[in-house]
Amino acid sequence: MIPQYHIEPGVAVDNFDPVLPEADDIVHGFAAVHDYGPLITTTWPDVRLCIAFEERWIALASRAQSPDEFDALLDAIGEDDEDEQLDLAETCAGVDVGVASLALALSAAGAVTASSCRGHPRLPGTVPGVAFVCERSRLVLLASVIGAGPYRLDDGAQDGLIWLVCPSVVEAITLAKTLVDRSGDFEALAPPPWRAGIDEALAAS
Repeated sequence: MIPQYHIEPGVAVDNFDPVLPEADDIVHGFAAVHDYGPLITTTWPDVRLCIAFEERWIALASRAQSPDEFDALLDAIGEDDEDEQLDLAETCAGVDVGVASLALALSAAGAVTASSCRGHPRLPGTVPGVAFVCERSRLVLLASVIGAGPYRLDDGAQDGLIWLVCPSVVEAITLAKTLVDRSGDFEALAPPPWRAGIDEALAAS
């Protein structure tokens, strides 16, 4: 049983006004998020590895008899196996299994992610999603890639973040795959404005 969450789909971004953080803020944390870590060095091969990892574990956890059991099974990855724990840390970069590949795909596409959640049945109000920022041209392309799918882009989050939310982790992984397929379109955009100073910021950190 894979938990399903109710969201109102919508990807119109005409009224969004993205505010990009500076390179230093991206490296050190530009949002009030616990355990923030920049994913800006993510590559498309990293995303593909994460997709394969997530699909394997989601398939195993889908045998759960309840949404809470599904969540617990994913929380337990690597609990008794150090190799699995290392694989989880390296492949999902500390992001919840279920939305990790989407967070990594957004990062590879040039967005800057701030936080994420796969949704937890025991925590009302949580849904699978990733919070991020990017410049308008990238946001418009992302909206066109999402199209009329079962997703929602919401710019009402704190700290000027945009939330991309999904009805389940299955749709999150599906969208990550779509972003990989459209990677050339994102690569064709001009580099994000913060890219020019990011190497110095990383070196200084």
